[in-house]
Amino acid sequence: MSHADISKIVSHMHSAESVTEAELCGLLDSDTEHLHRVISEMGDLGYGMTHDAGAWRMTRVTKKLLPWELGRNLGTRVLGHSIEYFDSIESTQDYALRISRTGGRHGHIVVASVQSSGKGRQDRRWVSPDGGVWMSVIMQPSSHENDTGTLPLVASCALCDAVRDVLGVETSIVWPNDLVVYGDGKPHKVAGMIADAVMDDNKIKSIVLGVGINFQVDHDAINSSICGDSVLPAASLVGSAPGVSPVRTVQAFLQNLEQMWNVHGEPVQIAAECSRRSAMIGRKVRIKMDDSTVSGIVSRIDNDGALLVRDGGRDMRFVSGQVIRVF
Repeated sequence: MSHADISKIVSHMHSAESVTEAELCGLLDSDTEHLHRVISEMGDLGYGMTHDAGAWRMTRVTKKLLPWELGRNLGTRVLGHSIEYFDSIESTQDYALRISRTGGRHGHIVVASVQSSGKGRQDRRWVSPDGGVWMSVIMQPSSHENDTGTLPLVASCALCDAVRDVLGVETSIVWPNDLVVYGDGKPHKVAGMIADAVMDDNKIKSIVLGVGINFQVDHDAINSSICGDSVLPAASLVGSAPGVSPVRTVQAFLQNLEQMWNVHGEPVQIAAECSRRSAMIGRKVRIKMDDSTVSGIVSRIDNDGALLVRDGGRDMRFVSGQVIRVF
């Protein structure tokens, strides 16, 4: 079944309270048998349609990040004007990296309802069940150095603001790429970012930003599957509240990201914005390196995105690592 027909009906129904069957058939240039197949497919995608007195009404909008839903009233100049959606994929990041090497354009988004082999930082697995937001965005490099280091910080700020403005939920940044909410006085992870560079003749051709949001997921199941991985425990961003769609939050995130990346200012500005939203400044943290862990008090995020930590009279500077606990 072509998604083009579904997109036509949905776009039409968004602007009309009810539509006659004859009008919908005319819209698709089809007979009623074909129309009913399309409406059945809409049900499979999460839409609700009712038929009464010869007219169709859309009673429920899907929670899936379908291209025509995410693109409607998006409000960006470039990001999200080209979207690929998958019900299930191994990894949106791996797929986006492949197409970016062969000409994937700036702003193109790959999004999926489920990932079977989600990718986190340093090739760690990212558990990606239904109910989350799993997406990758192909970005143009800026004129600044270390874009792969600063882009996740910029994106974290963009998502932090979007979640606050749309959902009214306050989140904080845990260096280098996680968003957390606090429950029982402890941080619980609700989102994470990664950035991978695509090179061409030793120059960055594009950067693929991977974004994972535990929007409305079974966090207990996620925590059971990552037990022993030395990571912050997961939480669901909106809990089990019915009828909450991620579309507006993702749209706000893309708007913020585009604006922040375009005005990408001096690195000191990025560091200041991240520090302002950080859950770590002035607090004791434990950081896991390849084969060891260290603890100390976070003093600030440096201009290049490095984390500065003080342990007694010793200053430490981390450009990689994983925060496994915030005290």
